[in-house]
Amino acid sequence: MLQTGKRNNKGILLLEVLVSATILSVCFVFIISSFTRSIRAIGLSGDYFRAGLILEQGLYEALDCELKQGLPDFDKIYEEKSSHSN
Repeated sequence: MLQTGKRNNKGILLLEVLVSATILSVCFVFIISSFTRSIRAIGLSGDYFRAGLILEQGLYEALDCELKQGLPDFDKIYEEKSSHSN
C-alpha cells in the first residue's frame, strides 16, 4: 500500500542516534587510550634517561677511582709504540 502524508520515523531516528553515540564513544575511548599510552611512554623515557645518567656517573666515578690508583698513561704508551714501529 502506498502511504500518503508523514511517515513515522521516530524508531529509525532513535537507532541512528544510538549508532552515532556508540561510534563517538568508541572513538573517544581510542583517543583517551592513545593519550594514556603517550604519557606512559614519556614516563618510561624519563626512567631510561635517568638510568643512563646514573650509569654515566658511575662510569666516571669508576674511571676517576682507577686514575687515582695509577692507571698507566695510555697516550705515552701509544707514542712509544708508534715510535718503535717507525
